[in-house]
Amino acid sequence: MSNIYSKKILPFSYKETLYKNKEVRQNPDIKPKLLSVEEASNYLNIGRSTMYTLLNTREIRAIKIGRRTLIDRSSLDEFIDRQLEYRGELYV
Repeated sequence: MSNIYSKKILPFSYKETLYKNKEVRQNPDIKPKLLSVEEASNYLNIGRSTMYTLLNTREIRAIKIGRRTLIDRSSLDEFIDRQLEYRGELYV
């Protein structure tokens, strides 16, 4: 029985994957495409409960991977654009 991390099954090792993930998290120039609920609420400067309300009303799209809810950064930008159009840019 072969190891599931052998090069025959995966083109990279488990340690290489961990290193790449750590590098992405520590490098501020690399921005992840998917954000957690907490990261997305920080991005919009709103509370976590408000973020869940926006997710439940489907104003912001999200995906589930396992137990995690992940939000595409472009979905947040689209939400901001819709709000600016709807509100007529009141504060400019």
